[in-house]
Amino acid sequence: MNQSASDPRPPMPTMKDVAVKAGVAVSTVSRVLNASGYGSEETRGRVLAASSALGYLPSLRARGLRQSRTMTVGVAVPDLGNPVFLEYMRGVEHTAGQAGYAVTICDGQAALEVQARQFSRLFADRVDGLVVIPPILSHAGVEPFLRAGVPVAPLAELDDRTRVRMHLEATMPAMLEALRLLQDGGHERIAYVTRRTPMREASLLGWVDARVHGLRKVGFEFEERFILRVDTTDDCLAAVGRLEAAGEGPTAYVVSPYGLAPRMLAAIYDCGLAIPADVSFVCHGDSDWAVAHRPPLAVIRRDYYAQAAQWTRELLERVEGGPGGPVANLPYEFVARGSIGPSRR
Repeated sequence: MNQSASDPRPPMPTMKDVAVKAGVAVSTVSRVLNASGYGSEETRGRVLAASSALGYLPSLRARGLRQSRTMTVGVAVPDLGNPVFLEYMRGVEHTAGQAGYAVTICDGQAALEVQARQFSRLFADRVDGLVVIPPILSHAGVEPFLRAGVPVAPLAELDDRTRVRMHLEATMPAMLEALRLLQDGGHERIAYVTRRTPMREASLLGWVDARVHGLRKVGFEFEERFILRVDTTDDCLAAVGRLEAAGEGPTAYVVSPYGLAPRMLAAIYDCGLAIPADVSFVCHGDSDWAVAHRPPLAVIRRDYYAQAAQWTRELLERVEGGPGGPVANLPYEFVARGSIGPSRR
């Protein structure tokens, strides 16, 4: 292991070092570590023991050059300010890492132009595959990958309307369970809180409106005055204050997306209301923060880590030349916690 005298770092072990320690040829080490070719279990054990003892790490770059790949997977996250997306991201990173792929993460910052720029960077970096954590703000950024034959997950082959339908099918049972529990507690004025920023670009197709319409079809309808479209903490405070001043304060709030939950909570508290004594509170999404909040927040959630891991495994199967196939959406569940109580107003 050669090293410059001026370099204070310990030398990186090479495949040749592993071969010397194991008493085998370099080609044997390569076959064992790349799981290619045949060899005895005894030889394989010696190579793996030597590799572990030396702390040898195979070069992903070299492997990628041999296979005409970059050994990287891109993951586009709508907004890292939302802790829900961190669990999705971990599912991608851990699954890809176990398969020997590095992950390049791009934060869309909840902005259409930022996400478009990030997609362009990932395409220029020649990632071997792309995981797009929904909701995607514009499908246009994915088109270059599809035209170039770069695998994209999840469900890149489906049209936008089908995406929305599948999302609603996954979330609707949990949403209805939450709303029925609120109704059973005497809540008649239930507010639905979503973003004000127009979200009809490309694949979103108005997810919020689609959800409201879907609920209307099964017998639940939000009054228009209680559909609050907000972005900032000031927006939230203005909306809550306006309804309270008019004597029409909701007795419960259902908040989607999760990134709005802290802002709505701040607005509710700043208006002098208590949870759940004055209003009940449910949000889409879960995190340690939601559990640590007092009272703990009732949520509509799914296993984000497991879902992202499924998407990534299917993606890598296609990257490696396999057929892949559609991956089912994991179902959402409603978790009732202390932020829900009976209506007292």
